[in-house]
Amino acid sequence: MSKFRIEVIDKDFPYEEITKLYHASYKEHQNEGRNYLAATQTVENAKRRLEGRYCALAYDENGELVASICCKLVDKSGDNKRKWYEDEHFAYIDQLAVRPDYRHTNVMLVMVFKAMRLDIIRNLDSWMCDTSVMAKELTNAYVNAGFQIVDVLSWETTNYYSYVFRKAVKGKKYPDSYVKKKLFWANIKCRIRYSKSGKRRFF
Repeated sequence: MSKFRIEVIDKDFPYEEITKLYHASYKEHQNEGRNYLAATQTVENAKRRLEGRYCALAYDENGELVASICCKLVDKSGDNKRKWYEDEHFAYIDQLAVRPDYRHTNVMLVMVFKAMRLDIIRNLDSWMCDTSVMAKELTNAYVNAGFQIVDVLSWETTNYYSYVFRKAVKGKKYPDSYVKKKLFWANIKCRIRYSKSGKRRFF
């Protein structure tokens, strides 16, 4: 089992290292025609996307960055327009990356367990994230980790529809049957209103 040094930070990010990691981690998606921003983003993109986030970074025994996972803390208390699955306080997980030659290790679990020990994370109502509906391995991994698929969205920066995932922590837990019914209609509504590239079909 590999040993990793895990750092959880919210400033002074190693932007160039992170950008290099994203390019390596998402190259296969780019090769499959899925336009993940992480596959081509610049260092300036990374600076913008990491603003206001907490990140767990994993370094191997040689001091090389081999994995990362980030989250943004969202406060929607008092927001009467929040979606049915959005809690008052949740973490939106994004920019998950593991260097291909380290995917056989336990590095992702080590990072997640480290992050879960933080009070600001474990005391939230829920955790959320999204990924391409075509990324079957990631989708299965999230579901196996206890996340429910709660919505379908289309972003202007991608060329695919995305699933939104939610895992209840201290927030309300919804029956699978209820969630699947909500997802069925959300999927139809999104595909009618938007193209895969996030363009509205009707105005």
